[in-house]
Amino acid sequence: KREQALEKKAEKLKEKEKEYEVKVKALKEREKSIKSEEKDLVQEKDKIESEREELLNLKTEVEKLRANNEEELLRINEETNRLQVTEEERQQKETFEREWDELDLKRADVEKELKNVLQQKEDILKLQQNEEEKLKNEKKATEDYLQRELETLKLAKESFAAEMELEK
Repeated sequence: KREQALEKKAEKLKEKEKEYEVKVKALKEREKSIKSEEKDLVQEKDKIESEREELLNLKTEVEKLRANNEEELLRINEETNRLQVTEEERQQKETFEREWDELDLKRADVEKELKNVLQQKEDILKLQQNEEEKLKNEKKATEDYLQRELETLKLAKESFAAEMELEK
């Protein structure tokens, strides 16, 4: 009877060991998945950084255009003041001012869009950081769980070995 009981215990321990092996395999797959997600997040971060640099370049370009337009406007205003305004010149001035106003509106739209895109980028970076932190915490929890399970299995083996030794 004792032998049968010991064999049953040994069988149960083998079953538990198999269960732990399955769990370990699943945990390794999860870790692999987490590493893949981390790699994807790094790529997304690089892409966002590249887009941010591109947006900053566009902003610089818009600022240069604005500065050039303002210089041109000042030059035209000075020239207009020096000359006697004829009807034709007045009409040209009105057309120019209308176009200038349209350019101002377009510039305002571009600046608004740039601000919006920069905000979106900042939000995405925050989200990415949160995801990275979450993945890191999940990985740590998984490793801690695996360590506890392995320790439990080790203690069960030692206990079984001690029982076997006592029964001898």
